[in-house]
Amino acid sequence: MSVATQAPAPPRTDQPRSGSGLAAMLRIRLRSDRVRITVWTLSTIVLFWSVVASIKSLYPTPKLQAGYAQALEGNQAFVAINGIPYGADTLGGIVADEFAFIAPVLLPVLVTSLIARATRGAEESGLVELVRSRGVSRTAPLAAASIVVAGVLVVIGVAAGAILAAYGVPTGPSFLYGASLTGLGLVWLGISGLAAQLVRHTRGVWTLSLGLLLAAYLVRAYGDVEDIWVKWASPLVWFQETRAFADDARWWPLVIPLVAVAVLVGVAVTVLSRRDLGSGVLASRPGPESAAAALTSPWGLAARTSLSLVASWSAVSVLIGLVFAGLTKEAASALDSNAQVAEVLGGGGGVSPEDGYLSFTLVIVALVAGAAVVQGVARVAEQETDGIAEVVLARPVGRFSWALAWVTASLVTGAATLVVGAFATGAGAALSLDDGERVGSLTAAGAGYVPALVLLAGLCLAVLGLVPRLQSVCWVVVAWAAVVATLGDTLELADWLRTLSPYDALGMLPVDDVDTTAVVVLLALGVALGLLGLAGLRRRDLRV
Repeated sequence: MSVATQAPAPPRTDQPRSGSGLAAMLRIRLRSDRVRITVWTLSTIVLFWSVVASIKSLYPTPKLQAGYAQALEGNQAFVAINGIPYGADTLGGIVADEFAFIAPVLLPVLVTSLIARATRGAEESGLVELVRSRGVSRTAPLAAASIVVAGVLVVIGVAAGAILAAYGVPTGPSFLYGASLTGLGLVWLGISGLAAQLVRHTRGVWTLSLGLLLAAYLVRAYGDVEDIWVKWASPLVWFQETRAFADDARWWPLVIPLVAVAVLVGVAVTVLSRRDLGSGVLASRPGPESAAAALTSPWGLAARTSLSLVASWSAVSVLIGLVFAGLTKEAASALDSNAQVAEVLGGGGGVSPEDGYLSFTLVIVALVAGAAVVQGVARVAEQETDGIAEVVLARPVGRFSWALAWVTASLVTGAATLVVGAFATGAGAALSLDDGERVGSLTAAGAGYVPALVLLAGLCLAVLGLVPRLQSVCWVVVAWAAVVATLGDTLELADWLRTLSPYDALGMLPVDDVDTTAVVVLLALGVALGLLGLAGLRRRDLRV
């Protein structure tokens, strides 16, 4: 009879423990994203500080602040655009109302940019596979990205509260408002983190995140105008309903974004734990076995692949045009009684409130078209890092024709987005003002911003060809153009700062006449930058 003298060995597992490698991933994120994090954080804080300083100079007394609130009272157009202006008879309330259009765009874009790059982007580049082979747990990259982004949002929220307090706003409401900004960003941390598990590519994360942002904006606008409970379905209401500067300020709405981010990140971790590396829950549809003859050329392939971008960006511009322009009559009524706001929106100085407001709407549509151009050119960079470009260029396809085809498709995408958005703006204005001639005049005026899109496309191609690692500079240009268009007059920006926006030289169309010199200069610069980028692309090595 034999006796066992040793206990059976435990089963071996190749899976590292949960949390393993988190410290290393945090160091990697802080190291690789240090410039991006610093630029996003400082630019957001400086922008907010500039808004507070400008509002303080424009409305220094309680009487002027009360006049601001009186001008907004009962105006449903501004409620739809910025939300309900709680406490708008105080300095803090005016700042919150003026920043109410920027914050719900800026913070989600900031968070999506960092999360998409750190999660799905790192997976596409092979970084996640590499670090997991070194004992890093499956969830560590997502956890590290979430911690870093949450830290950025806390810094922005604390800085916003401190800036308001420094300008004399009571400390409690100031930091309540800062906490609400942090809460808004945290919700999109959860949304983009989950989106990165659902789709296979970085651009899919952007599409889901920004698509939900647009839906949230429309739900918030409808709910605020009708003042019904439906608005609570939008995360954009949660930060607004803290009512930081009103008499009934409250902290409890901050619990909602905290619960939401916990649930979203929890679901994201669950999905991440069960899916294969490189896959997504939403499987990509396989293509046909053979392609049509038109798709065998880089021009045909770029045109076919860009159809989805044209559809998605055009839908965004049409919605903005219809919603904004559909409120022209109500907005013009409010602008009639507030000369300062009218001047900010392009009115005043002999310009009718209707024309000023519609010009402002066209600029917003043109900014959306610019974003479509930048995303289209960014696809060329993605093809390099994904290895697709290497396969394509191994065939008898020249780099010149390959890059030019994709950039041209991006420019056409932007132009289509611009024209259909301008047409929707005209249709909305025609319905609101009962003036059918607005359709043709506003569509033609919107087309006047095409030279700015040409310059953007040329700039992005130049960056791609000369310094491809700085591709995000193109997004900075669009973001700056948005700041100039929406806050340029409030911030009293210097002329040289305004010229950094490619739209500024064209003015507010159709209020301003078309400047032929500006058109020629923008087109020439765009073509020159594009040729410079193509020359650089032909000389440098592919990034793989």
